[in-house]
Amino acid sequence: MIEQIATVVELEGDAVWVETQRHSACGVCAMNKGCGAGLLAKAFRFSSPRLKVKHTQDIKVGDRVVIGVDEQVLVRGSFAAYIVPILFMLGFAMLGESLLPEVLTSISSDVIGALSGMIGLAAGLMWLKHHSQSIGDDRRYHPLILKKSADHISTTCLKSESY
Repeated sequence: MIEQIATVVELEGDAVWVETQRHSACGVCAMNKGCGAGLLAKAFRFSSPRLKVKHTQDIKVGDRVVIGVDEQVLVRGSFAAYIVPILFMLGFAMLGESLLPEVLTSISSDVIGALSGMIGLAAGLMWLKHHSQSIGDDRRYHPLILKKSADHISTTCLKSESY
């Protein structure tokens, strides 16, 4: 289970809206001043993500809670969001480059490959939108409130060793 601490910001029936804090790769490390991820996080300030989470516990606005999502769900979601559209793009580009130059002799095969790749990427993104909507009601893909959190949060940072 991948866990994140969040703050309850709104109650809505049997669900609550929580805000999490966005972190860089190592948001608490003293080394982040020289780290590329730390510099990017400082340069681009993003708003805190808000999530709607079902709850069964006695929770009120302002409570800090630990939310979690299953690792397999995160892996499947990442695969769907990143890999599948790229596979669509590459597949369409290869198909277009191998099949269409015989039909469209006046257009370069590179142009045909690029255009088919863009069509494939659009198709992959449309598939992703449909897939996201189809799993929207599946409880396995929703974060859960695991427990209330203590006010004091201890985090650690792994220091890299140079060899």
